[in-house]
Amino acid sequence: GPALLGTVGTTGEFSGLGDPIDLAQRLEQAAPLGGVLISRDTYRHVRGLFDMMEQEPIQVKGKARPVRTYLVQRAKPRAFHMLTRGVAGVETRMVGRDVELLMLQDIFRDATEDAEVRVVTVVGDAGVGKSRLLYEFEKWIELLPEQVGYFQGRATPETEATPYGLIRRIFAHRFGILESDSGGEVRVKFRAGMASVLSADKADLVGQLIGLDFSSSPA
Repeated sequence: GPALLGTVGTTGEFSGLGDPIDLAQRLEQAAPLGGVLISRDTYRHVRGLFDMMEQEPIQVKGKARPVRTYLVQRAKPRAFHMLTRGVAGVETRMVGRDVELLMLQDIFRDATEDAEVRVVTVVGDAGVGKSRLLYEFEKWIELLPEQVGYFQGRATPETEATPYGLIRRIFAHRFGILESDSGGEVRVKFRAGMASVLSADKADLVGQLIGLDFSSSPA
């Protein structure tokens, strides 16, 4: 939002006025000691870079509704950047893909209500808006009242040449598994990640299937 920066009064003290300043001050007051608390708008820009936990909304002067807040916990070891064409740092309105976005939203609702798998393939020439469509769909998911867990991955020549390479990369991104992790660290992260979002019962079997070292597991 707009903010006014400049000197105030005869003392020449530098100060700022405006909604962003008021919001920043309120977030600073509400943040725990040594913690970083951010608003929903900031969250939308950095959600792929940091692990964050939603906190109680706060009341800010001049705003009719409480502001949703998020506590930054740590930087993601595998930050996922959505590739888009445009000016970095500038949020523009999506044009010409409203129908496709509504289709994705309807398919998502059907899948969750029916508890059934849906597969969607988005096809188009370079520059027609595929990445932007997925970006807008992800933003819509983030705004849902219920928490939705989702996995992200990107196919590369490396994943194409490796059996289950794309699935392995998807799990690694979700569970924070690094190439530099030891075998023990990989197993701990994978088991914990499977327990948090899916099921720990078959974690070792799935891990071995996608190429992680679970050879010593009795599963």
